[in-house]
Formats: sequence, structure tokens, C-alpha cells
Amino acid sequence: MAKEKEKDKVMISLHKPFGPQIMEFVIPENIVNTWNDYGDKITASEKKSKELDMADSLIGNVIQEHKVEEHLWLNKIDKDNKDSGTFKDYVAGMVNIYIKQYLTGIYADEENARKNNISIDQNITQMNVLNSWIVNSIAGDFNPPHMHMGHLSCAGFIRVPDSITNDEEREEAGYLEFMYGESHKFLRFKYPIKPKVGAIYMFPSWLTHFVHPFRGEGIRRSISFNVTYTRGS
Repeated sequence: MAKEKEKDKVMISLHKPFGPQIMEFVIPENIVNTWNDYGDKITASEKKSKELDMADSLIGNVIQEHKVEEHLWLNKIDKDNKDSGTFKDYVAGMVNIYIKQYLTGIYADEENARKNNISIDQNITQMNVLNSWIVNSIAGDFNPPHMHMGHLSCAGFIRVPDSITNDEEREEAGYLEFMYGESHKFLRFKYPIKPKVGAIYMFPSWLTHFVHPFRGEGIRRSISFNVTYTRGS
């Protein structure tokens, strides 16, 4: 099950239901509020909504899918602290933690990693955000099984209907679900995750996943993005 740990003041949980690791992080409250305000403004503006519409380039069968503009990535985690890092800096830190956890699982420690010309302790030197978007889903909306582009991808939740939060939906309605491998005895190949506000999940971009529809009232708002990174000299 999920393993709780604290590293660099970032609360994470490691999910290992099968081969690829899924790492859960907490989106800072300031970022949740900022991105929700941004999503509300886009939805309220017919012109802006049309300008940022990504429905033709994404697979989801949902009410609204909007491109996230670059300035959202430059919002400070702590807006009252001039030395605070941006959300992009925060995600770069997430990538470092993800990679180091993955390598530790393979090599156990830096000494063993060095024998294979790998360094666990090395940080990334660059991270590129390939694309990012906000998804507004209402009752009946869904995302069929799909993969992303890039090295690592994230899906996070910034607004969740009460019917999902309070378990009033049927079984896994509204859940995010990952798939890997095939259905066989003694093999788990599906891993559903209940949405909760502020939770964001990082995973290999090639990992298949989908989103179940729900029936309750309200909007299920998520953010997604794909990144590539460079590591080493």
C-alpha cells in the first residue's frame, strides 16, 4: 500500500501496485487556489474558453479541456515570500524525488549505483513542460484508456464533487485508474485511485490510465501535464 515519507518538506506517498511506480505528491494550497481561480475565469469567458480549448487534441469525452498558459507555472509557492520557488521549481523537485526513488529501488545505494555508472544522488539539470491543461468534468464525462507523451506525466485534482468525496457514487465512479500488464491469476493489472483535492500523481508517460464517469452534481476539475528532463552533465 502507500508508503508515507517526508523529503525536502514535500509530502509524498509511493504507490507500487505493479512494475511502474506511481508517486503521489501534495499540491501546495496556494497553487490549488490559483489554478482554480484560473479555471473559473476561463470557464466564465466564452472568448478565453474558445481560445484555450484543447478538445480536438485530447482524447477525453468531457465538457471542457483548456490549455494552461505559461504564467501559471511561474506562480510562487509562497506568494508572500520573495525567495519562494515557482510551481515549475516545485515540479522539478518532484521529478528529482521520483527518479531517486526509482533508482534506489534498483541499486539500493549510491555505491552500487556507481558500479553501474549511475548516480542516485544526481539532480536533473533541466526540465521542460511539453504541455499542460485543465479538465472540467461533469456527470457522464470520462477519459478512455490512453497514454501521454514525454518522460513523466502528472494528473492532479483541484476540485472534486461531494458525491465522490463522500463515497456516494457507485464503486469507482469518478476515479482515476492505472493499468499495466494483463489480467492473470496472482497478478494485479489495474489500480484505481480516489480523487482528493490537492493530490497529484506522477507516473511514466507511457503508463496507460483512464478516468471513470460519475453521476453526482458539480465539477471534477483536474490538471495534467507532461515533462521531459535532462540529468547529469
